[in-house]
Amino acid sequence: MEVDEFLSAMGDVPDMRDNLSKQALRAAAEDAHFWYSSLYVSQHRNKVIQRAKQCMELDASAPSAQPTVSTEQPTVSTERRETVEPCGSPAAVRTQRVTSVVLARKWASWCRAVREKLFGQEEPPFATVQEAADWVQRERFKMLPDMERRLEARRAAAQQISNLAQEAAIDVQFVIREMDYLTPIPGDEVKTTYVYPGSPLHLLEEETREASRRTTFAAQDLVSWVLTGQDPVNPPAFVTKYWLKVSDVDGTDLGYLPKITFTILNGNFSFEDLRQINRVVRGYFGKKNGGRQLTPEHEEVYSLVWDRDGPPAKRTKGAATFWEGIMREYNLRHGQRPYEVWRSVRKAYYDTEKLVSFTKSLRPPAGTEERILKMREGRTDA
Repeated sequence: MEVDEFLSAMGDVPDMRDNLSKQALRAAAEDAHFWYSSLYVSQHRNKVIQRAKQCMELDASAPSAQPTVSTEQPTVSTERRETVEPCGSPAAVRTQRVTSVVLARKWASWCRAVREKLFGQEEPPFATVQEAADWVQRERFKMLPDMERRLEARRAAAQQISNLAQEAAIDVQFVIREMDYLTPIPGDEVKTTYVYPGSPLHLLEEETREASRRTTFAAQDLVSWVLTGQDPVNPPAFVTKYWLKVSDVDGTDLGYLPKITFTILNGNFSFEDLRQINRVVRGYFGKKNGGRQLTPEHEEVYSLVWDRDGPPAKRTKGAATFWEGIMREYNLRHGQRPYEVWRSVRKAYYDTEKLVSFTKSLRPPAGTEERILKMREGRTDA
């Protein structure tokens, strides 16, 4: 979506109905649009609202100050990671917890070194997850007075890099640096914050991102390890869920194409574990009850329709004649399995449109956060 369409789709935002708030929302949406290229309510609504409130806190006396953005915008990735869901039977969870402890011990010196850089001590600076989350929030708010200058510098750098890459025929994709961290809030155990160069959060994000790449520990678990001493624990396996923005040749938004990868970290994987992964995958693709599969029949009907430049609008003059023509042509090729009424042909076409894996709303399955919490605590009823 473009900015205007996105703001319209957001609907009413409680406590942000006055002109000042609306201007802050627009400024935040324009900044998000610069980085994400296209906006989606399900993905960006909360981030835009949060950024708008920050802008209002910064300078309530000048809400109309908005960033100037070039019309030539950098290319941003059309792929986004949505959730990472742990999987594993109780036996596999117990085994993997021991493996995680062994791996964490080999990285203990790294953890102490990061604490020394940030806090001048090797011991955990906070006793609880709540204290650590409060520190992250305080550090984030320290950046707010200088936020607009930082945003403008980051946008300018991205624009310059994009222009140079275009001149050299090099593809460049930008990813905004964010850091995941834990909270004790049920149902909202993992939160995300922006990080800015030179800040303690930037150092912590860089260190934990690299350590996560080399250990497969979740970055938020490594953040918690540094801040509280809570050991990171890998699940026996995890499913990483992505969505990819899909559009037609004219740029019209077709929605999201789900994508899943899964990683197995325990060689003693059982059929029970594989069944759990299968349930997660099918649930994410909307096929919890098996779903209906597409056939060569669907493909041929679809091709016949688009050989005639696509279907007519529903309930328009000549629509029935169009579908009768498609039916006759199909039946000439498939005399043994002919269609008897044109409505069945039309249904086959729209079933094809409906059954492809484009979806407008992707959400983590219910109970995901609870399973994550159980695995971190070493509970085998996850």
